[in-house]
Amino acid sequence: MIGSVGFSPMKENKSRKVLKKNGPRQTTEMEKDLYWNFLFISRAIPIHLVIDENHKNLTVKVFVYLLKINW
Repeated sequence: MIGSVGFSPMKENKSRKVLKKNGPRQTTEMEKDLYWNFLFISRAIPIHLVIDENHKNLTVKVFVYLLKINW
């Protein structure tokens, strides 16, 4: 597609670390690559996720942070 911007699904899981597990709650830190396409250029943007899960209430909170973009 010419002249459009598209994001592909997050494919590569760089790291995953469980920070805290307290009963039904679990906090996990993840690093992933988000791939994007613009015209004929495609790049990977590394993002940082902190996921707070509660298995008792079946709730999830996700915090997303951009680390840095390499050109």
